[in-house]
Amino acid sequence: MVPDRVTRAYRFGPPGALIAPDGAMPFWWLYLAFDPDTTVWEARFCQNDLTRPGTFYIDQGAERDGLIATLRFPRPLRLWNLNSDASSKLGIADMLSSPDHEWCQWFGVRLHDAIGLCANASRPDGIVYPSRRHRGRAAIILSSAALESMRAEVRQEHMRFVDHDAYGRLAGDPLLVLPPLASDVPPR
Repeated sequence: MVPDRVTRAYRFGPPGALIAPDGAMPFWWLYLAFDPDTTVWEARFCQNDLTRPGTFYIDQGAERDGLIATLRFPRPLRLWNLNSDASSKLGIADMLSSPDHEWCQWFGVRLHDAIGLCANASRPDGIVYPSRRHRGRAAIILSSAALESMRAEVRQEHMRFVDHDAYGRLAGDPLLVLPPLASDVPPR
Protein backbone atom coordinates (compact mmCIF):
# COMPACT_ATOMS: atom_id res chain seq x y z
CA MET A 1 0.00 0.00 0.00
CA VAL A 2 2.85 2.43 0.69
CA PRO A 3 4.37 3.02 -2.75
CA ASP A 4 8.08 3.36 -3.47
CA ARG A 5 7.18 5.82 -6.21
CA VAL A 6 4.18 6.93 -8.20
CA THR A 7 3.70 6.87 -11.94
CA ARG A 8 1.11 9.61 -12.17
CA ALA A 9 1.08 13.09 -10.67
CA TYR A 10 -2.31 14.07 -9.34
CA ARG A 11 -3.76 17.29 -8.01
CA PHE A 12 -0.67 18.68 -6.24
CA GLY A 13 1.82 17.57 -8.85
CA PRO A 14 4.47 17.87 -9.81
CA PRO A 15 3.40 19.42 -13.13
CA GLY A 16 4.32 17.76 -16.41
CA ALA A 17 7.08 20.31 -17.06
CA LEU A 18 9.05 18.87 -14.11
CA ILE A 19 8.56 15.19 -14.93
CA ALA A 20 11.50 13.57 -16.74
CA PRO A 21 10.97 11.77 -20.08
CA ASP A 22 11.31 8.43 -18.24
CA GLY A 23 8.54 9.48 -15.82
CA ALA A 24 10.84 10.22 -12.88
CA MET A 25 9.49 12.93 -10.58
CA PRO A 26 11.56 15.27 -8.41
CA PHE A 27 9.02 14.71 -5.60
CA TRP A 28 5.53 13.33 -5.20
CA TRP A 29 2.69 13.24 -2.71
CA LEU A 30 0.84 10.34 -1.12
CA TYR A 31 -2.86 11.20 -0.89
CA LEU A 32 -4.58 10.26 2.36
CA ALA A 33 -7.72 11.07 4.31
CA PHE A 34 -8.66 11.02 7.97
CA ASP A 35 -11.69 8.80 7.38
CA PRO A 36 -12.73 6.04 4.95
CA ASP A 37 -15.69 7.99 3.54
CA THR A 38 -13.42 10.81 2.37
CA THR A 39 -10.96 8.23 1.04
CA VAL A 40 -13.72 6.70 -1.09
CA TRP A 41 -14.63 10.03 -2.68
CA GLU A 42 -11.06 11.30 -3.06
CA ALA A 43 -10.03 8.01 -4.72
CA ARG A 44 -13.08 8.35 -7.01
CA PHE A 45 -14.52 5.02 -5.93
CA CYS A 46 -17.76 7.02 -5.88
CA GLN A 47 -18.53 9.60 -8.52
CA ASN A 48 -21.31 11.79 -9.79
CA ASP A 49 -22.80 11.57 -13.26
CA LEU A 50 -23.51 15.14 -14.39
CA THR A 51 -26.40 13.89 -16.54
CA ARG A 52 -28.18 12.63 -13.40
CA PRO A 53 -27.96 15.39 -10.77
CA GLY A 54 -28.73 14.39 -7.20
CA THR A 55 -27.28 10.90 -7.59
CA PHE A 56 -23.95 9.10 -7.40
CA TYR A 57 -22.57 5.81 -8.59
CA ILE A 58 -19.89 3.39 -7.45
CA ASP A 59 -17.13 2.85 -9.98
CA GLN A 60 -17.10 -0.72 -11.27
CA GLY A 61 -13.29 -0.88 -11.15
CA ALA A 62 -13.39 0.16 -7.50
CA GLU A 63 -15.88 -2.62 -6.78
CA ARG A 64 -13.66 -5.12 -8.55
CA ASP A 65 -10.19 -4.00 -7.43
CA GLY A 66 -10.54 -1.21 -4.86
CA LEU A 67 -8.74 -1.39 -1.53
CA ILE A 68 -9.03 0.84 1.52
CA ALA A 69 -5.83 1.03 3.51
CA THR A 70 -5.31 2.12 7.09
CA LEU A 71 -1.83 3.45 7.77
CA ARG A 72 -0.36 3.90 11.24
CA PHE A 73 2.69 6.11 11.34
CA PRO A 74 5.48 5.74 13.91
CA ARG A 75 4.86 9.26 15.22
CA PRO A 76 2.19 11.94 14.95
CA LEU A 77 2.38 13.59 11.56
CA ARG A 78 3.37 17.26 11.41
CA LEU A 79 0.94 18.87 8.99
CA TRP A 80 0.38 22.38 7.72
CA ASN A 81 -3.35 23.06 7.62
CA LEU A 82 -4.80 24.82 4.57
CA ASN A 83 -8.39 24.35 5.72
CA SER A 84 -10.77 27.16 6.68
CA ASP A 85 -9.17 30.52 7.41
CA ALA A 86 -5.65 29.58 6.31
CA SER A 87 -6.63 29.20 2.65
CA SER A 88 -8.87 32.26 2.90
CA LYS A 89 -6.05 34.40 4.32
CA LEU A 90 -3.73 33.17 1.59
CA GLY A 91 -6.36 33.93 -1.06
CA ILE A 92 -6.28 30.38 -2.44
CA ALA A 93 -9.55 28.86 -1.17
CA ASP A 94 -11.25 28.92 -4.56
CA MET A 95 -8.17 27.66 -6.40
CA LEU A 96 -7.79 24.69 -4.04
CA SER A 97 -11.29 23.60 -5.06
CA SER A 98 -10.93 24.45 -8.73
CA PRO A 99 -10.73 21.75 -11.38
CA ASP A 100 -7.62 23.62 -12.64
CA HIS A 101 -5.03 20.96 -11.84
CA GLU A 102 -2.21 22.95 -13.41
CA TRP A 103 -2.49 25.71 -10.80
CA CYS A 104 -2.62 23.15 -7.99
CA GLN A 105 0.35 21.25 -9.39
CA TRP A 106 2.49 24.40 -9.45
CA PHE A 107 1.20 25.27 -5.98
CA GLY A 108 2.33 21.77 -4.93
CA VAL A 109 5.84 22.69 -6.13
CA ARG A 110 5.73 25.79 -3.91
CA LEU A 111 4.54 23.72 -0.94
CA HIS A 112 7.31 21.18 -1.53
CA ASP A 113 9.90 23.97 -1.70
CA ALA A 114 8.54 25.68 1.44
CA ILE A 115 8.62 22.42 3.39
CA GLY A 116 12.24 21.97 2.35
CA LEU A 117 13.15 25.34 3.88
CA CYS A 118 12.05 24.26 7.36
CA ALA A 119 14.47 22.94 9.97
CA ASN A 120 14.41 19.14 10.23
CA ALA A 121 12.96 19.17 13.75
CA SER A 122 9.93 21.22 12.68
CA ARG A 123 9.64 20.23 9.01
CA PRO A 124 6.05 19.36 8.10
CA ASP A 125 5.37 15.89 6.74
CA GLY A 126 2.56 17.16 4.57
CA ILE A 127 -0.46 19.35 4.16
CA VAL A 128 -4.10 19.14 5.25
CA TYR A 129 -6.36 20.60 2.57
CA PRO A 130 -10.12 20.79 1.95
CA SER A 131 -11.38 17.78 0.04
CA ARG A 132 -12.66 18.85 -3.35
CA ARG A 133 -14.73 15.70 -3.78
CA HIS A 134 -16.13 15.30 -0.24
CA ARG A 135 -17.10 18.80 0.82
CA GLY A 136 -16.64 19.75 4.44
CA ARG A 137 -13.99 17.06 4.95
CA ALA A 138 -10.22 17.25 5.00
CA ALA A 139 -7.67 15.32 2.99
CA ILE A 140 -3.89 15.06 3.33
CA ILE A 141 -0.93 15.11 1.00
CA LEU A 142 2.10 13.46 2.55
CA SER A 143 5.51 14.39 1.17
CA SER A 144 7.43 11.58 -0.50
CA ALA A 145 10.50 12.63 1.50
CA ALA A 146 8.62 12.36 4.80
CA LEU A 147 7.18 9.01 3.79
CA GLU A 148 10.63 7.71 2.91
CA SER A 149 11.96 8.64 6.34
CA MET A 150 9.18 6.63 8.04
CA ARG A 151 8.57 3.88 5.49
CA ALA A 152 10.07 0.97 7.46
CA GLU A 153 7.94 1.78 10.51
CA VAL A 154 4.58 2.46 8.86
CA ARG A 155 2.08 -0.22 9.87
CA GLN A 156 -0.55 -0.90 7.27
CA GLU A 157 -3.72 -2.86 6.94
CA HIS A 158 -5.97 -3.05 3.94
CA MET A 159 -9.39 -4.32 3.11
CA ARG A 160 -11.23 -4.78 -0.15
CA PHE A 161 -13.56 -1.85 -0.72
CA VAL A 162 -16.58 -4.14 -1.18
CA ASP A 163 -15.90 -5.71 2.25
CA HIS A 164 -15.56 -2.37 4.05
CA ASP A 165 -18.35 -0.73 6.10
CA ALA A 166 -18.10 2.34 3.85
CA TYR A 167 -19.17 0.24 0.86
CA GLY A 168 -22.10 -1.20 2.78
CA ARG A 169 -23.35 2.27 3.68
CA LEU A 170 -22.99 3.51 0.12
CA ALA A 171 -24.53 0.42 -1.49
CA GLY A 172 -27.69 0.97 0.56
CA ASP A 173 -27.96 4.69 -0.14
CA PRO A 174 -31.20 5.70 -1.93
CA LEU A 175 -29.26 8.15 -4.16
CA LEU A 176 -27.09 5.37 -5.61
CA VAL A 177 -27.61 4.68 -9.33
CA LEU A 178 -25.92 2.42 -11.84
CA PRO A 179 -22.75 3.77 -13.44
CA PRO A 180 -23.15 5.47 -16.82
CA LEU A 181 -23.23 2.98 -19.69
CA ALA A 182 -23.63 0.08 -17.28
CA SER A 183 -26.73 -1.36 -18.91
CA ASP A 184 -25.26 -4.87 -18.72
CA VAL A 185 -25.09 -4.71 -14.93
CA PRO A 186 -28.13 -6.01 -13.06
CA PRO A 187 -29.96 -3.37 -10.97
CA ARG A 188 -29.07 -3.13 -7.30
